[in-house]
Amino acid sequence: LIQTFAKNMYRKILLPIFIFNFFLASGQVRNNLIKNDLSQENLIGQVKTIETKTYRVKHTSDSTYVLEDDNILMREGAKLYFNKDGYRTQLSSFDLKKESPLDSSKSIYRYDKEHRLIKKIRIHYDNPIDTSITTYKYLNDSIVLKNSDMASSKHKITSDKEIITSVSRNNYKTKRLYQFDDFNRLIRYEDYDDKEFVQQLHIYTYLDTTTTNVYKQINLWPKINNDANYVTKDYDQYGNPINITTGRFDENKIMQFRMVYKYDSYGNWIERKYFNQNDKLSKISYRTITYY
Repeated sequence: LIQTFAKNMYRKILLPIFIFNFFLASGQVRNNLIKNDLSQENLIGQVKTIETKTYRVKHTSDSTYVLEDDNILMREGAKLYFNKDGYRTQLSSFDLKKESPLDSSKSIYRYDKEHRLIKKIRIHYDNPIDTSITTYKYLNDSIVLKNSDMASSKHKITSDKEIITSVSRNNYKTKRLYQFDDFNRLIRYEDYDDKEFVQQLHIYTYLDTTTTNVYKQINLWPKINNDANYVTKDYDQYGNPINITTGRFDENKIMQFRMVYKYDSYGNWIERKYFNQNDKLSKISYRTITYY
């Protein structure tokens, strides 16, 4: 009974994560060497800053609602800074509940002359203030070393793969693998955690050879009783998801979600409304964008 309850809770937690973050795979170095951050963020034009505020919708009647701070799945406020070459220089997070918001955390990024990330400084404004520094060392075209006070990792990069092995300061070892197609698109992600066999497997498919937007993501967790599900997305002309369908392979139930956007003159969204599986407005995000 406890195991079943834990499994169901795990599913409930994962679902909204997949809706808002289509990719679980993170921590790649390979794609950062190919694309700048504006391209990876699907942004158009010479963006200087983006400030995002996300609210949860509380319906007071069938036709009215109020906005509440969303502090469950994501930070309520965040501001991204980019340089003129399209690389992020700073990410600040803040609390919308404060009358005069102050950064709750900040990440600062430093690059070399080839626009390669060489240092990330992360500051948590707790009491006391906590600072961590991550450094990147490029030995050659195929080996990148990443070190912080928490862990060190080795990124082995080939034409179609990136294999990451890491060791934490308490000697906890992990392994991850990313695989790419001939168009530099992620098609497979394997996470071994600290085991010999894969613990998570995610497969990504595309509608054709020209699009960079993932059409379907298949997610499998051998470590969670071989749990499996899928997510598909349809996109608008600007490459933002508008229709989302998710389902499980062991159930007939399918859930659908949708997003509605407002755009600025550059084609970057400045308002996003998220409708849940009952087609009821659930979240609203606002973005204030400045340009060079």
